[in-house]
Amino acid sequence: MAKQIDNTSRKFQTAQQISYFMLMLLLLTGCGQPTSVDPEYTFHTPEDVVVNMRTAYEERDLERYLSSFAPHSTFLDGETLLWDFESERRIHSRMFAEVTALELDMHSLGSETQSDSSLLLAYRYRVTAQLASAPPMTAEGEVILEFMSNNEDSWQITSFHDRTGGLNKVSNRVLMPQDSVDYFPLRVGNSWTYDEQFAPGTPDFEVLITDSLILKGNLYYQLQNGQCITAYSNFIRVDSLRQLRMFFTCDSSEHAVFDLAAEVGDSLSFIPPGATGTVVVELCSQRDSLAVPAGTFPDVLEFVITDNNSGASLVYQFAANVGIIRQSATNQRLALKSAFVNGETYPVITSVEPSYTSWTQIKSNFR
Repeated sequence: MAKQIDNTSRKFQTAQQISYFMLMLLLLTGCGQPTSVDPEYTFHTPEDVVVNMRTAYEERDLERYLSSFAPHSTFLDGETLLWDFESERRIHSRMFAEVTALELDMHSLGSETQSDSSLLLAYRYRVTAQLASAPPMTAEGEVILEFMSNNEDSWQITSFHDRTGGLNKVSNRVLMPQDSVDYFPLRVGNSWTYDEQFAPGTPDFEVLITDSLILKGNLYYQLQNGQCITAYSNFIRVDSLRQLRMFFTCDSSEHAVFDLAAEVGDSLSFIPPGATGTVVVELCSQRDSLAVPAGTFPDVLEFVITDNNSGASLVYQFAANVGIIRQSATNQRLALKSAFVNGETYPVITSVEPSYTSWTQIKSNFR
């Protein structure tokens, strides 16, 4: 009996030793405990994610780049689904292998929009890719990134909307569609130079979009010398109804001035700050084309502004995908002499080199 007890005791001690050994093995191998997140790819804020993307492009580090995105991420052009996470992996694997230099610059365009558990942020981007045997490919544009966080220490991108060509508005997860015809393209860096045709020798002047900012919850673009051509304000935006709206800093009011979706004969009116009379803006015609020093432009909207305060009358002509190409008054006519709009130069300079206007186009070369 004593022998049997002794054997039982030894078996129990052996079992204890095996259990202890297995416990140590589990602890050492990480089994049996929650998997830790690689601290190198833990993003405490959405801005950390953007910094990580920028670093990944500089170092052409595929895994670092992909760590910015959730596995269920989607990549869109406007509202059109282009590809998914695995497609993004294949594209960037080829891109990083083929380029000799790759640079990504991104900066925020304004305040965030919170909806449910996600966060929408608008960014301005510039991408430059250098191939070994080809000229550099450069893209500029605007994107809306949708961020989600499972906890306070883990932010990732769940959708990537390439909105090159104009960012209208982000609101309640609804991304307003951008019409293919844009009569006043708004993008930082766009510029228009005008010639005074009724006064030879008068210096040309340039209107330049210098910045974008949030005013009373809306994304506006700031113009340098804007009032010389818009007549009223240096802060403008185009809303989801395609009305060109202006912000008046003197009383923080906003007014729709041009209805770029109007039919001929339609009009709108507003009372400028400090005035008592109305300003009426009517779409009086839509021309097939109009020639100015910068070129001959098709699809031109012609508006007449009647200011009942001063009695003045102005004629504005907007060309599709270019902007204001002529402004006329009784003793003045400003005509577009040159422009740089959404990556395009006017007058048009013929080039045999390919033109890349969006991040999506560059990436599509590696599909």
